[in-house]
Amino acid sequence: MSPLTRRLLSLSVAAGAVLAAPAGGTAAFPAQFSASYTVSLNGQEMGVMARTVSRQGPQDYLFRSELKATHGLYALLRVKIVESSRWRLAGEEVRAIEYRSTQTGPKRRESTARFDWGNMLVHVTHKRQNAELKATPGMLDRLLYQLVLMRDLQSGRSPIRYTVVDGNKIRNYPVEVMGEEDIETPLGVLKTVKVRYQKPGSARSTTLWCAKSLEYLPVRLDHYEKDGERTSALIQSVSGL
Repeated sequence: MSPLTRRLLSLSVAAGAVLAAPAGGTAAFPAQFSASYTVSLNGQEMGVMARTVSRQGPQDYLFRSELKATHGLYALLRVKIVESSRWRLAGEEVRAIEYRSTQTGPKRRESTARFDWGNMLVHVTHKRQNAELKATPGMLDRLLYQLVLMRDLQSGRSPIRYTVVDGNKIRNYPVEVMGEEDIETPLGVLKTVKVRYQKPGSARSTTLWCAKSLEYLPVRLDHYEKDGERTSALIQSVSGL
């Protein structure tokens, strides 16, 4: 995977949409939600990202993300990353069902994770290799943990840490709440909660600004690689919140 493609995928994974839950109450998931962002590399616009959450049944939902290069070499190569997460809400329990990721362009890459809760297994296909991972209660996929993160921010949960199926591995995702900050966006000045995700011992980090008035929707994101390059996303529009 090229460095820029890795940055695009890291951004796609990090910039989750929000589904909020009242503190101490049942999650209030909207039936329809969408948001769009511009994406830049070191301040130069390079692409766009669209996020949608839709209800597929009484308890079933779909979270979809599409990240498309629109400027520079990667636009000419038609690089696009599409991710989706199907999941179920039973009371306050969020349960992963299936995750899919497809990257198109010079090379096609696909990854899937199917959660078999009856047998407590996750069936994974990653880099053309199949594997079975042991499922544990509360385990999430690469997109779904972002929704749960935003819900936990609103409920004031601390510390925040998730067990996530990431490719063909199981990883722990620790999240640090850094405080509140007002930021300027195309939607106006927004009051946000600033959070950061950084693996222990890693120079890579992702910081999100989640707007309180938009049910903790991430409206800005900065992802830093170990070489110091910064990939950013900034909200352009939102509907359904």
